[in-house]
Amino acid sequence: MRSLFLMMIWILCVHSSPLAQTGHPFQPDMTNPKYEEGDWISTSMTRWVRNMAIGMEYVYFATTGGVSRYNYYTNRWDYSWTTSNGLADNNILLVAYDDNTHYVWCATERGVSCYFTTFKRWENYYRPDIGMMEDDQIISIGFDDENVWLETNNGRYIKGSKYGRLFQNASGHTVNDMNDVAWFGYRAQNRNRLPFFTMGDGYFFDADGFISDINLNRYRVTSWLLDKWGTHWVTTSGLGVGSARVRIEHLELLTQGLFVDFVSDFEIDHRNNVIWLGTLHEVEGESGISRWNIDDEQWDYFRAQYISELRDDRVNSIAIDDDHVYFGTEYGLAIYTPQRDEWQHVDRFDNLADNYIYDVEIDSAYVWVGTGYGLNRITKSTLDVDSIEVVNVMPQALRQVEIYDVAIMDNLIWLGSEFGVYIYDSYNDEGGFQAETGGPLNEPVYAVAVHDNQVWTGSNRSIEVFDYDQQKWLGGPERRLTDGILVNYIEAGNQNVWVATDFGVLKFDKDRKIWVHYTMDDGLIDNYVTSVQIDGDYVWFGTISGLTKFYWNNPIRID
Repeated sequence: MRSLFLMMIWILCVHSSPLAQTGHPFQPDMTNPKYEEGDWISTSMTRWVRNMAIGMEYVYFATTGGVSRYNYYTNRWDYSWTTSNGLADNNILLVAYDDNTHYVWCATERGVSCYFTTFKRWENYYRPDIGMMEDDQIISIGFDDENVWLETNNGRYIKGSKYGRLFQNASGHTVNDMNDVAWFGYRAQNRNRLPFFTMGDGYFFDADGFISDINLNRYRVTSWLLDKWGTHWVTTSGLGVGSARVRIEHLELLTQGLFVDFVSDFEIDHRNNVIWLGTLHEVEGESGISRWNIDDEQWDYFRAQYISELRDDRVNSIAIDDDHVYFGTEYGLAIYTPQRDEWQHVDRFDNLADNYIYDVEIDSAYVWVGTGYGLNRITKSTLDVDSIEVVNVMPQALRQVEIYDVAIMDNLIWLGSEFGVYIYDSYNDEGGFQAETGGPLNEPVYAVAVHDNQVWTGSNRSIEVFDYDQQKWLGGPERRLTDGILVNYIEAGNQNVWVATDFGVLKFDKDRKIWVHYTMDDGLIDNYVTSVQIDGDYVWFGTISGLTKFYWNNPIRID
């Protein structure tokens, strides 16, 4: 079910640690050793940037969605470092780079983390372990020949080994005692006046530290610096990162990441190597559809407040064919034609059963739309003419029935609804609710998937499998496995069936007949998973905190 949302509140209890204050070593939390670097990669919302650091190959940015990395040799983004790669937290307060060791350090609300480039792993040192007090927050990180220095907002200093695992209270020191320390964060803020930059695309730069757009929105500049190659780098709160050559001084925004981190659904356009991502939520009053061009790492955003034909950008479901992209929103069906860069809208005035759309699926001739008030069928050939053909399917049986998910098996349309599974025969225009023992009876079914003449269904009680050739529900351990877990989405493939739940992902290995459970401990960016897409040796997961890509078929690993 695309519209479900779980609000998760995390309470972090912090206490001071006498062990850390005495400078004894401790065992840090390290990157998950079960996986290789790159097995799990996540993308989140990175347009809120706090500061930056320049390394040998990358410019590193501290964002609310991890550490972003821009390769200034290739002039493109690499994947961000997040909790999927071993960080303790994705909300990065500041980032620092040590020129001697080439290690990357960052501070979060949970403490400090270090990326050891030699071993390609993160180590996390939590607040109690390094002697932070309850109201401390790290505002500066510095390096001398042997030590890493941490400055807190309360004027306290903590000193540790640049190679990790040894920290001690150094509050007897003052900043005047640290003339040879290279600082990042508060101590390294550029307090010179910003240069004046020209901008395009309706943006205006204010040298007092703001960027405005044509709608009078203002975005604060959070940091800026000039690198040794003559490029100005500018970070903002809400617009991401910008860069400008000194001689030109024209600031270009380098968009990256999701417009909103909550992914309600996504769809991969393999022909154009593009991923479309939708959200149901707003961040600081802003929402939008994201489009990620994977080849050149370019991001585009589509927002209803700037596109008159796009009535709503809060998306439950996305479907793609050769000519159009379909978005099931909270206010009708939005249809985008990339070749013409045009939008059109279908709602109740066009005979849609309801404006609230849970799911959109397509076949060669029709667009099938599951709404809060029944099922619709739209004839594709009428989309580009004046009169769109919208038909209410089985109105006597499905009127006032919420259709959560739609799956297509040739002429059979399988529906997950608030009253169970409904099967519609499109050739004979007939259907009914399944009533066989062993299947989901008169209970909400939020997910349906079809593969190899098997139908997989999911609810908040169980996962059930119907074998179409045998015409029976197979039963098995699925009910016991998923009791109490809400199933949001199912994707069935040749080797595995992937189940998105509110507590991670379940994978059913068809050959070995076993289930594997993946959570944030493995590499998911969030345990509340909304959607799944199989992509060869990889599988993608949409979550309420971003998009995660998993190399499930790594030949050197057996889960």
